[in-house]
Amino acid sequence: MRFYDITITSPLEDPNRFRAFSFSSQTTPGSDNYSALQVDLDIFQNAYHQYASNGYVKVWGIDLKSLGQIGNYNPVITPDGKKTQLCRIIIQVGMSKGLPYANPKQRGLILQGAILQAFANWQGTEVGLDLVIIPAYVDPNALANITFNWKKDTELTDAVKKALEIAYPATPVNGSFSKGLVYTEDAPEQNFTLQSLSTKINKVSRNIKKDPTYTGAIITVNNEGFFLTDNKITPSATKQIAFTDVIGNLTWLGINTISAKVVMRGDLNIGDYISFQEGLPLLNIINNASQYRNKISFNGTFFITKLHHVGSSRSPDGNAWVTIIEAIIPGKPINQV
Repeated sequence: MRFYDITITSPLEDPNRFRAFSFSSQTTPGSDNYSALQVDLDIFQNAYHQYASNGYVKVWGIDLKSLGQIGNYNPVITPDGKKTQLCRIIIQVGMSKGLPYANPKQRGLILQGAILQAFANWQGTEVGLDLVIIPAYVDPNALANITFNWKKDTELTDAVKKALEIAYPATPVNGSFSKGLVYTEDAPEQNFTLQSLSTKINKVSRNIKKDPTYTGAIITVNNEGFFLTDNKITPSATKQIAFTDVIGNLTWLGINTISAKVVMRGDLNIGDYISFQEGLPLLNIINNASQYRNKISFNGTFFITKLHHVGSSRSPDGNAWVTIIEAIIPGKPINQV
């Protein structure tokens, strides 16, 4: 069965606004609820220096009484137009035990973020709750006082960790960039948004490590908090994508970039290394001879750069509960056309 668990809690600044509320496909852990509400979702996971849409979630079938008791999920807007006191939201997805190829170990956290806008819609006999969300711990475009004080001969990892820990003390920072990203002089700088800091860090790191195969320093999030990585970090493990998880065909987006649509997974993150099992269904076969039909041209290891989760929990279509992976081949030039 398709698994989801959505938990909404009050803002940190106003913890008593309402009682934490959850929507789940399970009544208790390990026990599926076959009367679970339908959930539609469209959520991106990407690096902060990359542009992406806000996430969207719709929960169908909430009765009016419950809807009125849930609470106000919208942020408080100050006179200058700034959104404050954002409600927090945690979303886990994947598959639960039941279907022949469902793997409960692949479910996990895909979003720990905040709600930008919440509204209910009543159309005919259907009542639904719509949520526009930031797929991150903080709004990367929100004004913030981020002091980045990079000292001479200091590793970029240490400087970025210190800047994030001061600006966002409630959010842990984990991971690291590859070694050797140091500057020849002190480079203090003030950044006013997380996106501007991430863009600057990515650009500067690529200027230092002049390697056409280098992604640059990446600031993103995982289930522990802010996550620092790049494609020069030696992978501790590679996750293999089974042929039973792939939906449709693997696709080349560019000379060095692939796209793969798989059954909804919550255990993948940006910065993970993946490989594909032999026997995948492919379009780009050499010819029509049977011995070539399962020869995969996507051999080796790939580095995940983006994830896109799209789903409708009660749709009968197997294409309606998926994760779309965008990945590159480590050690190959990037951004070729």
